[in-house]
Amino acid sequence: MNFSEDHDVIVIGAGAGGMTAACVAAAEGLATLLIEKADRVGGTTSVSGGMVWVPANAKMRAAGLTDSLEKARLYLSHTVPGDFNRELRETFLTRASEAIEYLEARTALALKPVTFYPDYYPDLPGATLGGRVLEPVPFDGRELGSHFGMLRPPLPEFMLFGGMIEENTNNAYWAPVSRFRRPDGTPAVYPHTITDRGKPGFIAVDRRGQRFTNEAVSYHEFVQAMFRARAIPAFLICDRADLWKYGLGAVKPFTVSLGAHTASGYLARGTSIRTLAEALGIDAAALEATVLRHNEDARAGVDRAFGKGGNAYGKYVGDPDHTPNPCMGPIEHGPFHAVALYPADLGTAAGLRTNVHAQVLDDADAPIAGLYACGNDMSSIMNGGYPGPGITLGPALTFGYIAGRHLARPERQTVKPGRSTE
Repeated sequence: MNFSEDHDVIVIGAGAGGMTAACVAAAEGLATLLIEKADRVGGTTSVSGGMVWVPANAKMRAAGLTDSLEKARLYLSHTVPGDFNRELRETFLTRASEAIEYLEARTALALKPVTFYPDYYPDLPGATLGGRVLEPVPFDGRELGSHFGMLRPPLPEFMLFGGMIEENTNNAYWAPVSRFRRPDGTPAVYPHTITDRGKPGFIAVDRRGQRFTNEAVSYHEFVQAMFRARAIPAFLICDRADLWKYGLGAVKPFTVSLGAHTASGYLARGTSIRTLAEALGIDAAALEATVLRHNEDARAGVDRAFGKGGNAYGKYVGDPDHTPNPCMGPIEHGPFHAVALYPADLGTAAGLRTNVHAQVLDDADAPIAGLYACGNDMSSIMNGGYPGPGITLGPALTFGYIAGRHLARPERQTVKPGRSTE
């Protein structure tokens, strides 16, 4: 097979960005070949939450939520470091809704707004409490027939019932993970995103036995705090009551027997805070003092150290039925448990420089004919910032769409950056 002669477009990588570019190019009538080095398709998107961040989208308006591109620009100006890629951010803002509408009209993709899912820094100007995040509408996998087996499965640890490095840290997006082995012996990690850290009755401490951040911040911000405090590993601690209710990492809620988790060394256990500290190898007296202060604050409902549960995002990841603070609960019913947390990268923020058409640029900032980039291979338009859920998939879909359209009609894509061509 002569790839260059048999195909108009060759897309390398079957994640969200590559899939989008391939779908759009094919929908525009181009002979398209999609190449994936793995034996399954889906890329890192398959093991993500599947959220897409699209400010001022039509679906949030239909749900009665207000937003504007002006508010989104203001929010990004406070959460994205530096001016680099400003033109690409503007292109994303003005064309993301267009991309979603196109994909829903031409493919089986269907999205719906998450009406309450705050931006990660909800107290900053321009933030919203929900609607910017879109999530996939369930799709019946039986429609794929035998091709269903080509999909990369999600992390089994994220499926409750079993069905379904410290250099420049701004060059990656981060999540805290705990490390363990599955029953078949394969190594695995559990990403601690929103399932436990922000719930009442949990604290994270360093080897000195001290808290170092608000546990209910975004996963990216939490790891940045780990780097700043040199809390690697950190230890996420709870008591037996909250372990039962909320789970802890790979230990699911309502787990009756913890023997396998403790025997493997994944789950540390202590009959008292002191014996837990000794099992973890951290300062026992300091940890006892930390827990005592935390418990006092939890009963009062105010985290005097870090403000946990004090903003809309904290309330979102906490337990809305727990009062007076949805993120604060005393740690007092032994035995006590902990897992070690380590930084793990979700994807890169550094990548190939592109223009507003997703064309890769050379050293002279001139587009390289026929070469495009999107997704994690494209330099992040957020410059290493992480403003909200879905800020990697939103741009991936948008610039995948832009690349596919530009490949099909390059002569028509001569409008000013940030302007729609339709």
